[in-house]
Amino acid sequence: MPNIGGEKLRLFNEYYNQCLKLLNEHKYNEELLMLLDCWSLIPNDKYYYDESYLVAWRVVQLAIETNNIPLMNEWKNHIALADPERADSGHREMLLGKIAYMNNNLQEARELFHIADKKSEGRCFNAADSKYIDFMSGKESELKGTNSDSNAYSDNDELDDDLYKLITSYCEEGDRLFDDGLFDEALLEYDSAWDLLPEPKLKWDAASWIYAAKGDVYFFKGDYSDALPFFRDLYNQFEMINEFVLIRYGQCLYESGQTEEGKRFIFEAYMLGGKELFIHENAKYYTLIESWNDGTNENGNVTK
Repeated sequence: MPNIGGEKLRLFNEYYNQCLKLLNEHKYNEELLMLLDCWSLIPNDKYYYDESYLVAWRVVQLAIETNNIPLMNEWKNHIALADPERADSGHREMLLGKIAYMNNNLQEARELFHIADKKSEGRCFNAADSKYIDFMSGKESELKGTNSDSNAYSDNDELDDDLYKLITSYCEEGDRLFDDGLFDEALLEYDSAWDLLPEPKLKWDAASWIYAAKGDVYFFKGDYSDALPFFRDLYNQFEMINEFVLIRYGQCLYESGQTEEGKRFIFEAYMLGGKELFIHENAKYYTLIESWNDGTNENGNVTK
């Protein structure tokens, strides 16, 4: 397969080297954004280029390392299809096997691990892969859960059942009011749910739901400066890297006057969610994507 060539190749190498630096510094959010920048440099027909595998491989590795199942599921087709002429050493099946394993698709995972083992003559597996080796050999009788290697809270850190139900009921009522366009009333319900969370509030998974809900209310009210801190914290503190958080964060930045940074996050959302993500959004946001892709700004002036 060919390389992308020219100035784009120089930028790709520069960005990819920066990704490796961010990896060593454990700055995973920043690394993902830089990887998506690398992906955007690859021309259409991306799988045709050698660089497609490099980016897809690292994004999937990053998703596995951070237990980000939505991200790995978004990219599993990329790793399966990227650079099909690449030497077939079993590493592709190894990654796909890990994705299947973490999604609890055990039969598929076992088959992929056996293919990887055969193609690589065992070289795909290292000491860090002991759980996959045990699983493949049948020593692991059942999957322990997709969050077993994550920072998910233990049973001792879960909310009391009655408290959880009460918080959920406030949030559901807030959602109903939001759907009816009663934004201020919805905020009161979300605030009531927030007040019930024990300290430290940000410890609880429910905090991220409430942040997302309140941020979305402020966004639809047009109060972008009020919405911005919620999506900034979802991205930075909760490390939620999904298309919803990325597009809202980008839109709030854009509408608050931080247009270039906002456009970047909107583009990252597009890379994860595709055109369908923009169906119910203001058309101007997809215009930004089109102008980015064809090298013009939103006024039609050439930018690259």
